[in-house]
Amino acid sequence: MQKLIKEVPYIRLLICLIAGIFFAYRLEFDSLNLFITLIIISLLFLIVFHFTPTLYQSRRMRWLPGVFVFFFLFSTGWVLTKNSFPSKIDSEYEINATGKIKRIENKQDKWLKVIFKPEKFDNSSVPFKKGDEWLLVVRNNFLGTIPEAGKLVSIKGTLSGHAKPNNPDVFDYGAFLYRSGISGQMFIEPEKLIFLDENPRLELYDYGERVRNLSSKIFFETGITGSSLGF
Repeated sequence: MQKLIKEVPYIRLLICLIAGIFFAYRLEFDSLNLFITLIIISLLFLIVFHFTPTLYQSRRMRWLPGVFVFFFLFSTGWVLTKNSFPSKIDSEYEINATGKIKRIENKQDKWLKVIFKPEKFDNSSVPFKKGDEWLLVVRNNFLGTIPEAGKLVSIKGTLSGHAKPNNPDVFDYGAFLYRSGISGQMFIEPEKLIFLDENPRLELYDYGERVRNLSSKIFFETGITGSSLGF
């Protein structure tokens, strides 16, 4: 391994970046400003070091660029990873919102899970940033047909975060949703999910989701159910 690292020095850089990503997932510490500052300081030092002959020609200073490269890559991995996480919702919020259906899950169960991408809502205190998605859980038997991806809807209900399980040994579904980009969830009454007549601009992802839904419908209608349908 040491021989490989010496022959391929970029592996060291990759290890620094991976370390930042790993610790961003594992640690609750969430100070983006600190690591952005470290990135800026590291870049400034490397620039100054490169253009100052007395520094880069000094044998005693040779170790400094490596340290600042480590800080730069570690902080970059941390910032990119933390910035990819959705907003953290720790309270409950009564909310009216409009947005787009991104995808549908569990179509044949009694509960319908809708991944909802909010565009407008009336509660400014809700933690939110662009790209956040919410999970809507509604009864499956109130719809005549499954709504299509890309459809605009209006919702009203209580938005909450993801509670941790009481038993630490069980699967943390809330943490899984959070890592998947789902910042909050809402158990919504059927009459409070209203389909709008507006025709939104469909994205490539929406067309792909519609093809997936059509395929699932064909499989289900031909008698494929249960784990076979999931597969």
